Amino acid sequence: MPATLIASHPLPCALPSPASAPLAWSDDAQIMPSLCMACGAAVLHWGWVNFDGVGVLLHDTADDCEPCPVAVSFDWETGVPLVATSMAVAV
Repeated sequence: MPATLIASHPLPCALPSPASAPLAWSDDAQIMPSLCMACGAAVLHWGWVNFDGVGVLLHDTADDCEPCPVAVSFDWETGVPLVATSMAVAV
């Protein structure tokens, strides 16, 4: 029976892909995308990441990591939202 792996870990770009599991675990695996909490896009992983004190919501896609286009970045220590869009932080 095929296994279903749901990729929704909160640490995007920092974890190995579920497809890197031992062959016995991944032969019949089907990877299901996770929906971003802010924009609803289907991505492999998503999560808040600290970039030099700025909290940014990242999408981990099959090609790369990219900031969520609608999530508002915030000051990591205080939680205060930043006025600029999340795209202002270079990843």
